[in-house]
Amino acid sequence: MSLEYELHLATGRGADEVLRSLLQVPGFERIDQDPEFLRASGVLVSNFTESPTSCQIIREAFGFEPSVGLMFRLVDDEDREQGVHGSLQATRALLSQMPGADAVLLFNGENTVLLKSQGRIYLNSAWDFWQPQRLALAPEPYTMKDFPLL
Repeated sequence: MSLEYELHLATGRGADEVLRSLLQVPGFERIDQDPEFLRASGVLVSNFTESPTSCQIIREAFGFEPSVGLMFRLVDDEDREQGVHGSLQATRALLSQMPGADAVLLFNGENTVLLKSQGRIYLNSAWDFWQPQRLALAPEPYTMKDFPLL
């Protein structure tokens, strides 16, 4: 089973532009000049079109309508923790590049990892994801908050 993180963003930028901006994050590169996929150690990244159902779920759960989605798929035969770190580094970089954007990072589509809403960042304290080595990669400042499963 693949492990995936989905970053849903409400931004005026296009999906391709958001994906390309990750090339500025150390360690991210194109796969054989393929414009649709990037990789870093342990993770593959692509963008996706938000479905109407996904938009409705995000709107009802988090209060914003996403316009861009990024999929971070952990590579099975590589170091998964490196993939998680790459996903968090990319998320932090994107949120700093888009200070007005609302966003939510989900694990496997149902566990909230972090939420950025109205300029504030919330990290999910309802599960043990935020261990010290990962917390060091979190966007700051943040508040810990319990989020239910979607």
